[in-house]
Amino acid sequence: HLAGDLAPSTGSVLEPILREFDSPAFRADVQALVAARAPEFAVLCPDGSHPLAWTAYHNEYRALFDRQLAQSLAVLGIPETDLPGFCQWLLAHQRSAFVEHGGADVFLEAVTASEDYNRFLDAVFAEVSRQVGEQISVEVPEGFGPGSPLLVEYLGVRYHLVVPEALGPGDVFQVAVQRPADTSEGLFTLPDSFYGLD
Repeated sequence: HLAGDLAPSTGSVLEPILREFDSPAFRADVQALVAARAPEFAVLCPDGSHPLAWTAYHNEYRALFDRQLAQSLAVLGIPETDLPGFCQWLLAHQRSAFVEHGGADVFLEAVTASEDYNRFLDAVFAEVSRQVGEQISVEVPEGFGPGSPLLVEYLGVRYHLVVPEALGPGDVFQVAVQRPADTSEGLFTLPDSFYGLD
Protein backbone atom coordinates (compact mmCIF):
# COMPACT_ATOMS: atom_id res chain seq x y z
CA HIS A 1 0.00 0.00 0.00
CA LEU A 2 2.92 2.37 0.59
CA ALA A 3 3.98 2.29 -3.05
CA GLY A 4 0.39 2.72 -4.15
CA ASP A 5 0.19 5.94 -2.12
CA LEU A 6 3.17 7.31 -4.06
CA ALA A 7 1.82 6.53 -7.51
CA PRO A 8 1.92 9.54 -9.84
CA SER A 9 -0.82 10.13 -12.41
CA THR A 10 1.67 9.25 -15.18
CA GLY A 11 4.99 7.47 -15.23
CA SER A 12 6.22 5.32 -12.42
CA VAL A 13 5.93 5.26 -8.65
CA LEU A 14 9.72 4.97 -8.71
CA GLU A 15 10.26 8.19 -10.62
CA PRO A 16 10.86 10.43 -7.57
CA ILE A 17 13.64 8.18 -6.27
CA LEU A 18 15.27 7.62 -9.64
CA ARG A 19 15.05 11.31 -10.47
CA GLU A 20 17.31 11.98 -7.48
CA PHE A 21 19.85 9.41 -8.68
CA ASP A 22 19.80 11.03 -12.11
CA SER A 23 19.99 14.61 -10.82
CA PRO A 24 22.82 16.92 -11.95
CA ALA A 25 23.81 17.44 -8.30
CA PHE A 26 24.23 13.72 -7.64
CA ARG A 27 26.07 13.18 -10.93
CA ALA A 28 28.41 16.03 -9.92
CA ASP A 29 29.02 14.38 -6.53
CA VAL A 30 29.84 11.07 -8.22
CA GLN A 31 32.12 12.84 -10.72
CA ALA A 32 33.92 14.68 -7.91
CA LEU A 33 34.57 11.44 -6.01
CA VAL A 34 35.73 9.59 -9.12
CA ALA A 35 37.94 12.52 -10.18
CA ALA A 36 39.55 12.73 -6.74
CA ARG A 37 40.37 9.01 -6.67
CA ALA A 38 41.31 8.54 -10.35
CA PRO A 39 45.06 9.22 -9.89
CA GLU A 40 45.25 6.19 -7.58
CA PHE A 41 44.05 4.01 -10.46
CA ALA A 42 46.66 5.17 -12.99
CA VAL A 43 48.96 2.30 -12.04
CA LEU A 44 50.10 -0.83 -13.78
CA CYS A 45 48.75 -4.08 -12.34
CA PRO A 46 51.16 -6.60 -13.90
CA ASP A 47 49.71 -9.71 -12.26
CA GLY A 48 46.08 -8.71 -12.80
CA SER A 49 45.38 -8.10 -9.12
CA HIS A 50 44.26 -4.72 -7.84
CA PRO A 51 45.66 -2.72 -4.92
CA LEU A 52 43.67 -3.19 -1.71
CA ALA A 53 43.07 0.58 -1.55
CA TRP A 54 40.80 0.23 -4.58
CA THR A 55 38.34 -1.71 -2.41
CA ALA A 56 38.25 1.17 0.07
CA TYR A 57 37.58 3.62 -2.78
CA HIS A 58 34.81 1.38 -4.08
CA ASN A 59 33.31 1.44 -0.58
CA GLU A 60 33.37 5.29 -0.66
CA TYR A 61 31.58 5.15 -4.01
CA ARG A 62 28.99 2.73 -2.61
CA ALA A 63 28.48 4.93 0.45
CA LEU A 64 27.74 7.91 -1.82
CA PHE A 65 24.96 5.93 -3.51
CA ASP A 66 23.69 4.65 -0.16
CA ARG A 67 23.45 8.22 1.19
CA GLN A 68 21.58 9.30 -1.93
CA LEU A 69 19.12 6.45 -1.55
CA ALA A 70 18.61 7.24 2.14
CA GLN A 71 17.96 10.92 1.33
CA SER A 72 15.53 10.03 -1.45
CA LEU A 73 13.62 7.65 0.79
CA ALA A 74 13.53 10.20 3.63
CA VAL A 75 12.05 12.86 1.32
CA LEU A 76 9.31 10.41 0.38
CA GLY A 77 8.76 9.37 3.99
CA ILE A 78 9.81 5.77 3.38
CA PRO A 79 11.84 4.31 6.26
CA GLU A 80 15.02 2.58 5.08
CA THR A 81 13.92 -0.53 6.96
CA ASP A 82 10.92 -0.73 4.61
CA LEU A 83 13.10 -0.83 1.48
CA PRO A 84 13.43 -4.64 1.23
CA GLY A 85 9.65 -5.03 1.52
CA PHE A 86 9.16 -2.19 -0.95
CA CYS A 87 11.44 -3.94 -3.47
CA GLN A 88 9.59 -7.24 -3.00
CA TRP A 89 6.30 -5.42 -3.51
CA LEU A 90 7.67 -3.81 -6.70
CA LEU A 91 8.75 -7.13 -8.13
CA ALA A 92 5.37 -8.67 -7.34
CA HIS A 93 3.40 -5.73 -8.80
CA GLN A 94 5.64 -4.61 -11.64
CA ARG A 95 2.88 -5.11 -14.18
CA SER A 96 0.56 -2.68 -12.42
CA ALA A 97 -0.37 0.67 -13.92
CA PHE A 98 2.27 2.65 -12.06
CA VAL A 99 5.25 0.26 -12.32
CA GLU A 100 5.34 -0.30 -16.06
CA HIS A 101 7.84 -1.40 -18.67
CA GLY A 102 10.38 -3.06 -16.41
CA GLY A 103 10.34 -0.14 -13.99
CA ALA A 104 11.13 -2.38 -11.05
CA ASP A 105 14.17 -3.73 -12.89
CA VAL A 106 15.36 -0.21 -13.75
CA PHE A 107 14.87 0.86 -10.14
CA LEU A 108 16.75 -2.13 -8.74
CA GLU A 109 19.56 -1.59 -11.26
CA ALA A 110 19.82 2.05 -10.20
CA VAL A 111 19.89 1.44 -6.46
CA THR A 112 22.36 -1.44 -6.78
CA ALA A 113 24.59 -0.01 -9.55
CA SER A 114 27.28 1.02 -7.10
CA GLU A 115 27.62 -2.54 -5.78
CA ASP A 116 29.15 -3.72 -9.08
CA TYR A 117 32.94 -3.39 -8.70
CA ASN A 118 33.54 -3.67 -12.46
CA ARG A 119 31.04 -0.90 -13.16
CA PHE A 120 32.90 1.23 -10.60
CA LEU A 121 36.21 0.44 -12.34
CA ASP A 122 34.71 1.44 -15.71
CA ALA A 123 33.74 4.84 -14.28
CA VAL A 124 37.15 5.39 -12.68
CA PHE A 125 39.14 4.25 -15.71
CA ALA A 126 37.11 6.57 -17.96
CA GLU A 127 38.05 9.41 -15.61
CA VAL A 128 41.72 8.34 -15.59
CA SER A 129 41.69 8.52 -19.40
CA ARG A 130 40.12 11.96 -19.26
CA GLN A 131 42.67 13.22 -16.73
CA VAL A 132 45.63 11.82 -18.63
CA GLY A 133 44.50 13.97 -21.50
CA GLU A 134 45.70 13.95 -25.04
CA GLN A 135 47.96 15.86 -27.38
CA ILE A 136 46.63 18.30 -29.96
CA SER A 137 48.52 19.86 -32.83
CA VAL A 138 48.40 23.64 -33.04
CA GLU A 139 49.46 25.48 -36.18
CA VAL A 140 50.94 28.94 -35.65
CA PRO A 141 48.70 31.38 -37.56
CA GLU A 142 49.92 34.21 -39.79
CA GLY A 143 51.05 37.25 -37.83
CA PHE A 144 52.16 35.24 -34.78
CA GLY A 145 55.73 34.50 -33.72
CA PRO A 146 57.76 33.20 -30.77
CA GLY A 147 56.28 34.34 -27.45
CA SER A 148 52.99 35.51 -28.98
CA PRO A 149 49.90 34.71 -26.88
CA LEU A 150 47.52 32.42 -28.73
CA LEU A 151 43.97 31.44 -27.78
CA VAL A 152 42.70 28.11 -29.11
CA GLU A 153 39.53 26.16 -28.42
CA TYR A 154 39.30 22.37 -28.38
CA LEU A 155 36.13 20.41 -27.56
CA GLY A 156 34.54 23.53 -26.10
CA VAL A 157 37.46 24.39 -23.80
CA ARG A 158 39.62 27.47 -24.36
CA TYR A 159 43.37 27.20 -23.89
CA HIS A 160 45.64 30.23 -23.51
CA LEU A 161 48.92 29.25 -25.16
CA VAL A 162 52.18 30.94 -26.07
CA VAL A 163 53.92 30.26 -29.39
CA PRO A 164 57.16 28.40 -28.55
CA GLU A 165 60.57 29.86 -29.37
CA ALA A 166 61.88 29.34 -32.91
CA LEU A 167 58.40 28.78 -34.35
CA GLY A 168 56.61 31.00 -36.80
CA PRO A 169 53.55 31.06 -39.04
CA GLY A 170 52.70 27.64 -40.48
CA ASP A 171 54.80 25.74 -37.92
CA VAL A 172 53.02 23.15 -35.79
CA PHE A 173 53.56 22.38 -32.10
CA GLN A 174 52.01 19.85 -29.71
CA VAL A 175 50.06 20.80 -26.58
CA ALA A 176 48.78 18.47 -23.86
CA VAL A 177 45.11 19.10 -23.10
CA GLN A 178 42.60 17.57 -20.73
CA ARG A 179 39.01 16.97 -21.75
CA PRO A 180 36.40 18.45 -19.40
CA ALA A 181 34.36 16.08 -17.26
CA ASP A 182 31.02 15.13 -18.80
CA THR A 183 28.32 14.81 -16.17
CA SER A 184 25.47 15.26 -18.63
CA GLU A 185 24.93 11.53 -19.03
CA GLY A 186 22.96 9.68 -16.40
CA LEU A 187 24.31 6.75 -14.45
CA PHE A 188 21.65 4.52 -16.01
CA THR A 189 19.15 4.86 -18.83
CA LEU A 190 15.46 5.29 -18.16
CA PRO A 191 13.14 4.58 -21.08
CA ASP A 192 10.65 7.33 -22.01
CA SER A 193 7.88 4.91 -21.10
CA PHE A 194 9.15 4.96 -17.52
CA TYR A 195 8.03 8.60 -17.32
CA GLY A 196 4.80 7.94 -19.21
CA LEU A 197 6.16 9.65 -22.34
CA ASP A 198 5.65 6.86 -24.86
